[in-house]
Amino acid sequence: YQKGLVSNGGCPLVTLTDSDGDEVPDNADFCPTIKGEKRFAGCPDSDNDGVPDNKDECPKWKGAPEKKGCPEERTIVGTVMDSKTGKPIPRAVIALKGSSMGTVADEKGKYTFKIPIFEQPTLRYSSLHYQTKEVVLSTSNVIDIELKKGGN
Repeated sequence: YQKGLVSNGGCPLVTLTDSDGDEVPDNADFCPTIKGEKRFAGCPDSDNDGVPDNKDECPKWKGAPEKKGCPEERTIVGTVMDSKTGKPIPRAVIALKGSSMGTVADEKGKYTFKIPIFEQPTLRYSSLHYQTKEVVLSTSNVIDIELKKGGN
């Protein structure tokens, strides 16, 4: 396999794309590592939860078997702070992108937010006079965020 080129039994070479650089052509890649691409059962981490499929006690990919005792939600906690001063930003808004779910930080910039478990959730942090910031959650449930001045 020469990256990008495939011979068809003596016929002219055909160019194939390999968007994620894993040397598997896109049309045959069942485990793409491109953000937002669908993954299938059997991939190293099909549900992008940071736990390899062979060790995942609570798989969440489409069609995965439901297991008793797996959490249906996770609790995210953290503090929203000014990036320049490090001071807390009271009443900052934290929202789950693509939903109507949200919460508001307290007077010390601290928040607790229960969200449903699903693949690659994104939180949006915003406050008056600050730039909005989006964070794709990984496996950590503690997210301290710094916002820059200059928004609405």
